Amino acid sequence: MKMNLSRNLKDAILCLALLISAAVPFAASAQSEVNKAQTNAPSAQKMEAKDSTQKKEITLVLDGKISRGEFIFEGNTIRFIKGYPDPMPANITVDGKHWKDLSKPFVLDYTPDFAKAGILEKNGKMRFSTNAMEECFSLRIVSISPESMLETFRVRLPLKNQLPYKNLADNIPPPPSTVAPDFLLSDGDYYDELHKRQTKIWNDCIKERKIILEGVFNGHGAFIFEGNTIRYKHRGGKQPYNVNINGRGWASLTEPFKLDFQIE
Repeated sequence: MKMNLSRNLKDAILCLALLISAAVPFAASAQSEVNKAQTNAPSAQKMEAKDSTQKKEITLVLDGKISRGEFIFEGNTIRFIKGYPDPMPANITVDGKHWKDLSKPFVLDYTPDFAKAGILEKNGKMRFSTNAMEECFSLRIVSISPESMLETFRVRLPLKNQLPYKNLADNIPPPPSTVAPDFLLSDGDYYDELHKRQTKIWNDCIKERKIILEGVFNGHGAFIFEGNTIRYKHRGGKQPYNVNINGRGWASLTEPFKLDFQIE
């Protein structure tokens, strides 16, 4: 009698456990229907609209060492154009992430609101100027040092879901340039002209299958040409700097430089 009672009790507990586990999906489904009905309510719509207008502002911090150059924001990328024959920037970081190869675009995980961008904070002995348009945003930096040397800088840029700022510093056309005495251009025109020259050199070298190697060398090493790449092996003395291949800067000599044609 005791055995049967114990077995019946176990069966009852088992049935209860199965009943509870079977009821869980049903309870979740019912709750889902309630949430759906609440979402469709007018008050929920107002809350949702309020949340959408209160999206968190996204700012970007760009820092490092530079002599002169322009950062161009397009799509979800940042690309850099260097002032020639200025040295390549050093230790450039974007939100703390090291931009290792400035000859390649830095990829963001969002597309900025270019027309509302500008400089929120700035540090460094530099002249900063910006140009904000619907499809792109550019930041030009020129050292005020009398010599062409690297200077430390830091800027913070509001790039998405910007707050309603009355005025962002330096969000104005750049002043007349003093860095290109051979032709009187604004900084913007100077970099446009520079980009055209560099593009022409690059394209001409592809057509003629030739390589123009430039830079400053205070040590000794070897350049190794194979396939469509050039590698550098340092052997002593100071590292080369301001190295250019066919008009383009070679930002990191520890990585191969890729050409658009095979070396014969």
